[in-house]
Amino acid sequence: MKILNLLVIGIALVAVTLTGCADKKGQALKTDTERLAFAWYVNYDWWSPPNAWGKDPVSEYLQSDKKLDITWGTPSGSGADKLNLMIASGDLPDIITMDRGATVTKMIEAGLLLPLDPYLDKMPNLKKYVGNINIELLRHTDGKLYTFPNWYLNPDSTSGNGSAAWAVNSKIYNELKRPSLATYEDLEAYLLLVKQQYPDIIPMEACDGFQAADLVYLGEDIGLHNYFSMVLGTPENGEFTPVFKDPRVRDSLLYLRELFAKNLITKDAFTQTRDQVMEKLVNGRVAVTTVWDISMLRTANSLSKVQDNLYEIVWPPVKKGIDSSKVTLSTFSTLGWNVNVFTKNSADRIERILETLDWLTGEEGQIALCYGPKGYFWDELDEFGYPKWNATYEKATQAVRDEARTFMWNWVGNTSWVDTSKVIANRRIPLEQQDIFIKYQGDIVWKTSRAANDMAYDRAAPDSDVGIIETIARDIFDETKVRVVFAKSAYEAKTILDEAQAELDANGYQQYLAFNTNSWKNRIKLLNKVTSEN
Repeated sequence: MKILNLLVIGIALVAVTLTGCADKKGQALKTDTERLAFAWYVNYDWWSPPNAWGKDPVSEYLQSDKKLDITWGTPSGSGADKLNLMIASGDLPDIITMDRGATVTKMIEAGLLLPLDPYLDKMPNLKKYVGNINIELLRHTDGKLYTFPNWYLNPDSTSGNGSAAWAVNSKIYNELKRPSLATYEDLEAYLLLVKQQYPDIIPMEACDGFQAADLVYLGEDIGLHNYFSMVLGTPENGEFTPVFKDPRVRDSLLYLRELFAKNLITKDAFTQTRDQVMEKLVNGRVAVTTVWDISMLRTANSLSKVQDNLYEIVWPPVKKGIDSSKVTLSTFSTLGWNVNVFTKNSADRIERILETLDWLTGEEGQIALCYGPKGYFWDELDEFGYPKWNATYEKATQAVRDEARTFMWNWVGNTSWVDTSKVIANRRIPLEQQDIFIKYQGDIVWKTSRAANDMAYDRAAPDSDVGIIETIARDIFDETKVRVVFAKSAYEAKTILDEAQAELDANGYQQYLAFNTNSWKNRIKLLNKVTSEN
């Protein structure tokens, strides 16, 4: 109880900091002007609008009360292919939500994007919440700001924004007397028990993309981060070192090979789609799973027809001797998850569009996007300006809460404000009525995440020499994971890893590592410079 009270006090102090240094509401959105229409394209093939705009409480409020007519678009297949086609044809939407990096740079250099600098003074919320440090770090090499971040954090944040987790099927875990899952040995013993007692259940789900490989690696030591599989190397002693020479990478893959050989991991681990994984979770066919995004578990629980057959998040199992409270499953940049860019097609409305996004990322906008309109799930604000859930929310099932589409339209997420507000709001209501996943975030998920702004540097352009090497290296990396897991013995698996490292080296891998080392060091220099100046 003492720890809980300290946590609540800490959150309250954050709340005072966030609400006390400027006008509480920022700039109000003008609603006495004509309607504003724009096209917003989200460049991810896994997302689609939850329903037609205006057909749920959140978007209906924004459409009718705030006069926003937004036409949403997503790729039907490859996001990269669709975006390249739009760039080549010039048929661009007004706003594109996409990853930072080479494609944004390509669009800037092609003159397709508008800089935001002329309008910064009309965006008080961006300046207040994103902060000068992040704004400076987001600038292009020409010194101009072209991107509006999504799910960014206050520059001083050291934890939060994590979404990766381990989870268990509560029904099975309870029936087996909730044994310890503290170490990888404990996990294997539990999976063997599940296999024996529940022959029709998949002991461990690796999730689409074999996500288990990254999460097992991250439990091999303290201080690791999930960028290793993105940059195909691990930073050690001031430089990036070869991925398959890292004993922690090797040990994690060898461990997964052992589980796979004992039929403890789903056999379609490398071929299944996210929809197929979700079907298994919804029907309670999995005992243990790893996920990069806990929203999968929320969705599975919401769709489950058997309410005691749900998934709960647990502290991650780790290598014996490692403190699980100090491992990192999620690494984030305070710059945010991704960015919004504004094409020249929006030039005739850019000022109003930016004022709208600035309002959406401020307190009033985040309340509308994350809590819905006043009178729906909340009636009043607390002393910090955060909504207080009303009786309608407290009595609603999770399925009814999900139908409101709160959070679903939020592509200008203000993480520091949202996370603080939702934890406070959740803790106010009785435990049995709390949103269990918000509780999991505060209790486990955010405690296993950390900031790594030094890794948020631009990767090589795909068509550059280093970018081509990276494509080859990634193919080798992905193929090697499959071959290791299917290896008939540990000896064969080790041989495959050694051969894969040699193949990487023969295809320019050392040049690729040198590029990443240099980019990483330059990023650290920039971080130090910007921090000292702000």
